[in-house]
Amino acid sequence: MNKSNILTSKENYLDQIRLNKGIEKMKGAYNDLLSHNEEEALDMLNSENLQFPTLFVLHGEIKKQRLLDKLNSRNKLALNIINTVFSDNIRFDSDEENHKTAKWMLETGYESDGLNPHYDELLDKVAVALIKIYNDHDSLRIIEKLIYNRYNRGSYIYDLVWAFFESRNPESIKMVVKRLLSKDSKDLELSQKLLGFVPCPNRENEHDIIFQYKYTSRWISENLPYLCYTGDHFQQTPCPIPFELSLENKYLQNTTQLESPKNQRSYTEDELSILDDFRKLEPDKQELLSNHSHFLHKISKKRWKKWINKSIADQIENVNL
Repeated sequence: MNKSNILTSKENYLDQIRLNKGIEKMKGAYNDLLSHNEEEALDMLNSENLQFPTLFVLHGEIKKQRLLDKLNSRNKLALNIINTVFSDNIRFDSDEENHKTAKWMLETGYESDGLNPHYDELLDKVAVALIKIYNDHDSLRIIEKLIYNRYNRGSYIYDLVWAFFESRNPESIKMVVKRLLSKDSKDLELSQKLLGFVPCPNRENEHDIIFQYKYTSRWISENLPYLCYTGDHFQQTPCPIPFELSLENKYLQNTTQLESPKNQRSYTEDELSILDDFRKLEPDKQELLSNHSHFLHKISKKRWKKWINKSIADQIENVNL
């Protein structure tokens, strides 16, 4: 293949060999090209359409051949991230260039997940950085795919799940709910585990998946504004509960700020007075009043305002009518 064809091909030549013939064949082609035409080899490495896994498997060759200074800034930053991960001293600078590099590594590299343990560990660190440092919620879809793909093959998912829910993005919950409709039993198993905070009846009934999906979807739709993030994760417990429903917020119709570290706004003095009696109730009574409050607020804010200012005893009596 001549140089013009290599550089105009939609898929990078080195990527093509790696994907179609394997890593060793690609390394051989790269070294052969480098020995005959270093400029052309560097052009392919620095090409915009290069995929990260190719750079990853060549990083040892690049170091040995002392080509680091001839790489573009994207590749230099990516190799620096690789080196810091392997030295247990990982650091991501918060500038836009590092963000773009981390995003490129995940977007072009996630389909090669499972390449080797170091590579998977690197993807974990990049995913965490994209959420925690760069607040890049566009990456959630890829992180979700990684989580489910790994679970299917029995690989490590704890850090990815933590990053996924640490985003506190309601879309992450909705993605998991949609997986309930997957025909893959492992997808269903993981979704049920991650949605353990939803009190869904018949969860163990594998033949009633449509009911589970519809029930869970309705429950999430109704209660999403009142969910609080707990920070619970797999490193703490085999069955983490990352979110919990705040019956107090639902009762007061106080929309939870899920993406806020505090999860909720401060209560007014009047609200605190109302909550004082609410907190003394048994859990089933709290659930009864919070559900009624939500229903009433949805149909008539005027009627809700009048009801919420009644005594707890009158509120319960009104619900039981």
